[in-house]
Formats: sequence, structure tokens, C-alpha cells
Amino acid sequence: RLSRAVCQKHAALREYVPLLPCWVPQRRIAEALGHSSQGIETALESLGGQPYVWATEFENVHTMWRYDEPALHIDGKRYPCSEDYFHAQKPKPFDKSLWDGALRVAVMRKGVRAKFEADTALQDLLRATHPHPLLSLKGDTFWGFDPKRGGENMLARLIMELRDELVGQPAEHADAGAGAGATELKGAEVDACERGGGGGGGAANKARTDMHEELADLP
Repeated sequence: RLSRAVCQKHAALREYVPLLPCWVPQRRIAEALGHSSQGIETALESLGGQPYVWATEFENVHTMWRYDEPALHIDGKRYPCSEDYFHAQKPKPFDKSLWDGALRVAVMRKGVRAKFEADTALQDLLRATHPHPLLSLKGDTFWGFDPKRGGENMLARLIMELRDELVGQPAEHADAGAGAGATELKGAEVDACERGGGGGGGAANKARTDMHEELADLP
């Protein structure tokens, strides 16, 4: 799989090859790829110092780690993946002011929910991240959190909204911000963690136990 090839290519990540899919310190990924950790520092600052986590499976587009997106069935139509559904809902002719208002968020919320409904293992993985903040560090100031410019982190906020419902917590994140309702990791020397090498299926069966054991052991 592509994820294993990525880890094998970079010496700092080879120790994770037999463990994939697993949680990997984001700083190690940044170091292995020759990136600065400044984006991680900026993200942590935006969360008031709270450690955050992110999983490849939560993204709609996958460039480094592999995840096979489930097909979605929404309103009687089939879409190959959530990203395909999202773009198919853009108004024709395209109206930027309409799309960039509340419409794109409503569309993404519906797509996110359909994606998690289509994969119960993905729901287990999402529950396992509770109560830690989710943050998508990428070059997008709206759906993610740009390493230099910051961002709305809206995709993560919508996913946390769904997570709150799955674990029976009040859903506040889409309105209150990325760190709302989250608590600090206790006894863990970790500030950012990313799940690499997702594959869906049964990969999340032990997610809750593995999540907290791995976070507690990260350097």
C-alpha cells in the first residue's frame, strides 16, 4: 500500500511500517518529510496548548496516507466518495457568494455524515479520538488550518459535531471553534498526533484502546 511505501522511504518512519494503520507523532512526520514544526506550534497555540489529533480517514482527499473512501448514497443518488458529492452540489451556473455562504458548509455536513454512516469502523475510530480536539493541518484556511495563516478548521469542526452526537455530548464545535468542549491529555508528553496508513474495514476495531495507549507513550 502507498502508506507503507511512504514509511519505508523515510528512515524516521520505518519503525511504524509493521504497525500501520497506527497513530504517529505529527512532529516525526514533519521531520521525516523535511518540514518545519512551526505549523504544529501555531495550531497548538490556536487551541490554547491542547494536544490535538487527526486521522487520514477523516479527510476527503488523500495524498500521503491511503484510505479507500466509501461510496455514498444520498437522496437516491450514488457518489464514489464524499469529495465527489461535495463538488456535485455546487450551483449551476456557479454562484460564489451563494456557495461560500452557508451552502458549502451544509453540503459538507451532509457528506460527512453520509460517509460515517457508510463505514461503522470509521465511527469507532471517531469515538476513539474523544475528547481530544481534531485539527487538519493543511494549506486551506477554511476547511483546514494553514501552517502559516491559521484557519477555520471547518472540516474538523463538523466531524467533532458528529462525534459529540455519537458519544452523547452537546454539539457545539461548528459554532464555537475547534477546541470547544475538549480536555487536555493527562500524563501524556504529546502535543500533536496523526493517524497514518488508514485502510477502513476492521482497522478501527481496537481504536479506543490503541489511541490512548499510543498517545501516552509518544515522545
